Parts: sequence; C-alpha cells; structure tokens
Amino acid sequence: MGNKILRNKNLRQIILFNLCLTVLYFIVLLNLKTGIDYFIMFSTPDSKDYLSVGNWIFESIPTDQTINNPVLYPIILKSLMSLFGVPGVWFVQFLFWLGSVNFLFYTIKRITDKRFAYIGSAVFAVNLSFIALTLHALADVTVTFLIGMMINYMTKRLCDFKSPGFFYVVLLFFSLLSIIKPVFFPVLLFLLLVIFPLFYFKSFIKSRRKYLLILVLLPVLFQISIMLYKHNTFSISEKGTSTFKLFFYAQCYADLNNIAIEDAMNIVKKDPAGPHLNFFIENKYLVAKNFFNNIVFENITGKATFLDFPPGYRSKIFYYVMELENRFFLILHLIFLAPCLYVLFRLWKLRSPVLGFYCFLLFLFYYLVLVTGIAFWQGDRYTVSFQPLWIVLYLFVIFSLYFHSRSSPGPEKKEINTGKNISR
Repeated sequence: MGNKILRNKNLRQIILFNLCLTVLYFIVLLNLKTGIDYFIMFSTPDSKDYLSVGNWIFESIPTDQTINNPVLYPIILKSLMSLFGVPGVWFVQFLFWLGSVNFLFYTIKRITDKRFAYIGSAVFAVNLSFIALTLHALADVTVTFLIGMMINYMTKRLCDFKSPGFFYVVLLFFSLLSIIKPVFFPVLLFLLLVIFPLFYFKSFIKSRRKYLLILVLLPVLFQISIMLYKHNTFSISEKGTSTFKLFFYAQCYADLNNIAIEDAMNIVKKDPAGPHLNFFIENKYLVAKNFFNNIVFENITGKATFLDFPPGYRSKIFYYVMELENRFFLILHLIFLAPCLYVLFRLWKLRSPVLGFYCFLLFLFYYLVLVTGIAFWQGDRYTVSFQPLWIVLYLFVIFSLYFHSRSSPGPEKKEINTGKNISR
C-alpha cells in the first residue's frame, strides 16, 4: 500500500514537472518572432544541406552535400517532412527538448538527490537558445537528446560498467552520434582502440555474443559505405577537414595577411595542399590566440544566434537574457576547474564506482569544448549539446564536497559520495 502511494506521488510529480516545462516552452515560443514556419525552419545553410541529403536518399535528387553531412539526421528530417511537414519536425524536436530535460533530471537525481536534479534541469530548461533551436532543421537538438539519453543510461547501469553489454550500448550511442555529427567519430575510435583493449577485450574473448560489437558499429559502417560509393573516400565525412581549412585556417591566414576573412576563404579553397603544418608552427601564437578566442568569445559566450536569426527576427529581451546566461556559464567553467580536479583525485583515491562515469563526463565535455576552437559565426549553437555534461559534472562536484564535509567533519575526512545512491 505504501509503495503504491509513493508511486502515485512520484507520477504526480513527474506530470507536474513536465507540465511546468511545457508551459515554460510555450511562453518562450509564443514570444519569439520566428514561430513554426518553413522559411524559419530552413533559413540556415546547414538546414538546407540536411534537406538536400534527405532528398537524395528518398528521391534520388543529386547533391554533393553527402560528403559533409552524414545520413542519420537527414533521414529523420526527410521522413518527418514527408509525413507531417514542418509542424512534424517541430513537434518531434519539442519532444526531444522535453526528453533532454527529463533525462538530465533523472541523471542528476541518481548521483545526487532530487533537490540538485530540480536545480540542474531548471538551468538547462531556461537555455533559450536550446528552445529556439527546436524551430530550425538542425541536428543539435537530436544530438543533445541522445547525449542526455546516454548519460541517463550510464548512471542507471553504472554498477554494470565492467560488462561488455554496457560498453556496447555506449558504443551504439557514439555510433549514432557519429553519423549525425562527425565530431563524435574520434571519441568512438578512442573507445574502440584504447578503452576496449584495456578494459573489455578479455570479456569479449570469453563472450559468446561477439557479433554484438559489429551490430553496434553498423550505423558507422553504413555511412562509410556511402562515402566509398559516392565519393571514393574511406571516412564518414569531410566536414571536419573542410571546417578546419575554410574556417580556422582561413581565419588565421586572414589575420596574418590583414585581409577580409571572405577573401582568405577563397584563397585557401583554391589551395589543394592546405592547410600547411609549417604555417601553424611558424604562427603558433596567432593560431593559439584565435583558437582560444573562438572557444571563449565565439562559442561559450557567443551570440544567442538563434534568438537573432534570420535578420529582423531578434527577440530583444530573450537575446539579452541569453547573453547574460552565457557569460555566467563561462564564470562557472572557470570556478569549477579546480574543484573538478580535486573530486577526481578523491574518487580515484577511494576507488569509487563513480570514477569511470566522472572521467567520461570530464573527457567528453572538454573534448567538445576544445573542438569548438576551429569554428566561429555559429554563436552559442555548439555549446547547447555539451551543457548537460557540465551541469551533471558541477552539481556532482558540489554534492560530493557537501557530502564529504557533512559525513566526516574535522581533519579525519575520509569519504565523499561514492555512488551509494546510484542504485536508488
């Protein structure tokens, strides 16, 4: 009887929580000038490219964009457009937004408590740029949803992290993420070439279900097959190479030669051998400065692009609020650097079961931060997808330090939260 009452209470809390999220979303939506519209949905060059790849897959309409854009998001986009049109794309992305916040809530709740979960999900929910992105046919909302689902799964099954099954599911997530955004492919390779041999190879040899490793990699193998067939190249995408060359290399070239970035882009585009390693070595200080500025000023504290796009659709109040939020987030990143390292040391010393998950959050977060250093003109778009990572990370750090100080006061402090509440 008591369990039934508790379940009913939890259900009511879940319903109320999602009702509040939905009200928040629609308050923002109704006060945006953009609305749910075909022109807005496909106003960015990237959204048009995704649709062109979808048209190639479903209607055999020729396009060269397959060399840069993997197929998963175009398949989702074109399927929704064919069945339900622009409202269908928006509604699914709204559900992904709602799901992302819920996944974050339960992830935080498992490794801290409900109070911290409400704080973290509230911080994420008021990211107005994330809400605005649901009105555009861009892959970032889907990527954020998958990241939220992945870290939620990892905390739910943290006690099984040594099993090959746990590792295969994480691989599957990165396999799917890689054929949405190629930036995740190096992480997949790292898991396969470093983590797998070190921690899972013995279990793999003894397992009778070795075929599962191939199954979870099928999405990537499918994408590589398309690239071989259509472009005669063994890769999943040339997006990273073209971004590095036409943006970062061009940016440094423009600064060095005191010319406009557009002119530099045209020059480096005609250079088949570039970018040149000697160029970066000889101009390492300029390169480092641009890389740092892109991360901090173009991305983390970048403009709230999708609250100001297309031109003439700026939501002035929301734009200003999001600018303040992004500056506040940068301050948090600076404040939490030392505490994150301290908690990492404590977890390692205690051989905590949370250590692997914590290292994963740190690694993935800083990797995604660093790769934004080669991009600009996108505002805070790229920061949305890694926001769940640092929210979980920082709240776990606060909770761990609080737990440490409360559990064993005085100089004989021996414990912090070691994940005892993971099984809750």
